[in-house]
Amino acid sequence: MIEERLSLENSDEKVMVTGATAFSLYMHNAEKLAAATGLSYGDIIVLRHLHGRRDEINLRTLKENVMMLSGASITKITDKLVQKGYIHRRENPKSRREKLIKITQNGEKAFARLNKEISTLNEKAVKGFSSADKNSLFSDMKVILTNMFNVGIED
Repeated sequence: MIEERLSLENSDEKVMVTGATAFSLYMHNAEKLAAATGLSYGDIIVLRHLHGRRDEINLRTLKENVMMLSGASITKITDKLVQKGYIHRRENPKSRREKLIKITQNGEKAFARLNKEISTLNEKAVKGFSSADKNSLFSDMKVILTNMFNVGIED
């Protein structure tokens, strides 16, 4: 039934469109879960990178490590999370241009609540997959991700 709905002709297109559709549906559901708590999925991504860290991280490093969001988006998200009290941001005393951020206790609590729901969504998404299947799919998706990073289409 799904193949008929997608009506795809070649195997490359089947893999990419099916993966993109699954990701789109996943993001839609994740955004709904996040919105119920007053957060966005982008907020969750930033909180996940800060979660459990004892030390501060500079904003530039965060931007380099978060693949799914642009630098401008991360700046807006961190501004919002600072206002909500979920992260603390301060000027680096060694370099006034650099901003250091750290998740707060309230941020850890908010992340923990929502991460539990996202984990349930993840479990539902891969229901029926064995551990070996998940590892194989992850390996395959890493290859696609690497290939897409190397495509080099100019903006």
